[in-house]
Amino acid sequence: MYDGVVNETSMKKGSFWTVPKKVYKDSYFGTAVLAFATEFHKKIGTWRYTVDGYIALTQFSKDKYIEAGWPADKIFVKPNFVTDPGEVSNNREKYVLFVGRLGDEKGIDFLLNTFSKSDFSLKIAGDGPLLDLVKNCQSTNIEYLGRLSKEDVSARMKEASCLVMASTWYEGFPMVIVEAMAHGLPIVVPKLGNMASVVEHGVNGLHYEPKSSDDLLASIDVLISNKAMNHKLSSGARNTYLQNYTEDINRTQLLDIYKQVIARKELES
Repeated sequence: MYDGVVNETSMKKGSFWTVPKKVYKDSYFGTAVLAFATEFHKKIGTWRYTVDGYIALTQFSKDKYIEAGWPADKIFVKPNFVTDPGEVSNNREKYVLFVGRLGDEKGIDFLLNTFSKSDFSLKIAGDGPLLDLVKNCQSTNIEYLGRLSKEDVSARMKEASCLVMASTWYEGFPMVIVEAMAHGLPIVVPKLGNMASVVEHGVNGLHYEPKSSDDLLASIDVLISNKAMNHKLSSGARNTYLQNYTEDINRTQLLDIYKQVIARKELES
């Protein structure tokens, strides 16, 4: 991400463009060192030849690494997981929940502007550089909950109508999405990067066009006004968690990756 938007110049044309722009900690020297190291190891094939296997958290991420020239046959997809919170609730309150870092890349300003022009209730939990912006928001339907404990986040996820994300970058593998699924909480995400890769539209959540307030509010309206749809996506979210993101499933996936890599090394030797 550069200057507030996704930027893939480095993976398509190389990293040296970053030096005059001081993209690493606003430093010519630091950026130059990082760019040179990156291009040097690309040139000599460090990542292609000296590593036996990589784990990407989503298929989207794997595809991006392949696009950047990494060896497709060495990249395995295995997501993160969360501990099962147990029984979920069907008694949802009519509010939207945001949990995460309060930073530019999370689309905080977009969320505040969008919900301040609506009748929907938004509750925000988290901390970060835009904390004062959130605290000073004058909209009566936006509430700042503070930085919550794990237990308090779980309690909120059991009662909210949906979780919302508005990130402007690809994200890695947002744990908050899997936590929401474990709680049977539908997720509304922009049609972008790993968020759209993990959340399946109409199955465990809804997609909206990035930075479109109208599209986001239309999705929120569906989940708050249509109990049948909310229940359907809630069940879908919980089932997605049980089928993909439990500890046992994750352990099996990881051991299988180890076995495949070991078997390949034995063949090569």
